[in-house]
Amino acid sequence: MSGKEETDVSRLFGSDAAAEAEIDLRGMEMIEALERLGQGIASLPAATVRVLIDPASPTSGETLFQPVGRYLLEARRDGEVLAMSPLQAQDPEGRPLAGFLIHLPRSGPPLH
Repeated sequence: MSGKEETDVSRLFGSDAAAEAEIDLRGMEMIEALERLGQGIASLPAATVRVLIDPASPTSGETLFQPVGRYLLEARRDGEVLAMSPLQAQDPEGRPLAGFLIHLPRSGPPLH
């Protein structure tokens, strides 16, 4: 892949370095997770927020990726979220994190 193609692809994913706050939904059932997400979107003063979910594994079954993604799309349609992208980040041990980077209409331009 050329340098330009790598740059274009990297713009599709959010970097955790841009997050000012975090909503951690790991270990939650769907209803609880969506309630917590809604509360966080409504109350956080931060403009950029990292939303963490449990990553998929061979034994995990359904993850929160689809329901959280749908919730965020609806929130974007309603103007509560300006931009969202899949999270491309790692924890301190180097393991990939699953989730989204969202930009809320608090201040500054959207991520993309």
